[in-house]
Amino acid sequence: MRQEPWEEPVAADRLLLFSDAVFAISATLLLMDIRVSAGLGPAQFSQTLREQLPAIAAYALSFAVSGQLWLFHHRIFAFVARVDTHIVAIVVWVLLLSATVIARRRWPRRAREETRWRESRSSATD
Repeated sequence: MRQEPWEEPVAADRLLLFSDAVFAISATLLLMDIRVSAGLGPAQFSQTLREQLPAIAAYALSFAVSGQLWLFHHRIFAFVARVDTHIVAIVVWVLLLSATVIARRRWPRRAREETRWRESRSSATD
């Protein structure tokens, strides 16, 4: 009986490389919350950086948690040579869930920033 290519076991290294890419993209998405305008003087840059400290701290904490998950994932796969399609599906769903949690973490912050920006514009025009 002939097996379809997606029914055969997959090398664990391929799945590990895919998960590495997902973790790298997630870390990049986390970093996108930190913004500093170009062309600032030293005093303005320092002030802007101080205002970004909560975002920097949140990034550091999220990166540390993601890093621990990534290390745990690598430790597990150190003992695995090949995986079947069921394991691949489970890992893909876990990675999707992880990436979704990271992406959703960014959106409440963006909503708060937009609200704060609108409030500051309305108070400046009053």
